[in-house]
Amino acid sequence: MSEMKKIKRVSSILFGMVSVVLLHFIVRNVMDTVQMVNVPPPLGFEITWNVPVALSQIVPMLIMAVSLAMSLLLLHAIRKEESPFHLANVKRLKVIAALLIVTEPLGFIAERIFNRYNAIVIGANELGEILLVVHTRLNGGAITTGLIIYCIALVFQYGIALQTQVDETL
Repeated sequence: MSEMKKIKRVSSILFGMVSVVLLHFIVRNVMDTVQMVNVPPPLGFEITWNVPVALSQIVPMLIMAVSLAMSLLLLHAIRKEESPFHLANVKRLKVIAALLIVTEPLGFIAERIFNRYNAIVIGANELGEILLVVHTRLNGGAITTGLIIYCIALVFQYGIALQTQVDETL
């Protein structure tokens, strides 16, 4: 089997896998939203929506959905085109990289804001002071992955520039 056929077959398999993940992601988030809206609050409590809570839920969902959609477009382009070295694919890789780089700091900020306005009370000490637990840190995994993907996009862009130079000299 030729190398191109292998690449197209693998990209088709990945396309199917990413499609299933995106479909599952959409269905799960829609079901969670419907369930949150339809469940009445416990007695003595009321549900209040505020900007930090909404942003901490909506922004990561949008980032994930756009990243998965861009991945699908990239895999589709690889499946259908002779060469993946097109500026459109470079732009898709850069968008995915940027979204990954932004995801972790946004989550960090959203969690800090969420914890400030909607603190979780776990108890009080003997002086009556409320104790809180806040687990927020940047481990850099998404940022590192985003930077690596951005580097790959630059390699693609460099390859396109070299190919253009070769085509012009012939």
